[in-house]
Amino acid sequence: MTDIVALVKPQFEAGKGNVGKNGIVKDKKMHISILNKVYNYFIDNSLYINDITYSPITGGDGNIEYLIHVRKNKNINFEKNFNDKIKKTTYEAFDSLN
Repeated sequence: MTDIVALVKPQFEAGKGNVGKNGIVKDKKMHISILNKVYNYFIDNSLYINDITYSPITGGDGNIEYLIHVRKNKNINFEKNFNDKIKKTTYEAFDSLN
């Protein structure tokens, strides 16, 4: 079984127009949008997100980053609650790290 842990760094996925001063992405909705794009990328490549959490350590400039556990097989419970899990994780990250 293949397991992958991916570090998602929103500042590199957001695009220049969505990154604030000092390269920080402060918009929760942008984080959620980026995580959805990452999710779709994995699905398109026959990989599935098994779980997601935020990194307890911010990036060098204070950016919130995420750890995603990816596998070749689906986690049905995660699939059903994907949007809720992404939102919950994003809001927890902002509450905890800001």
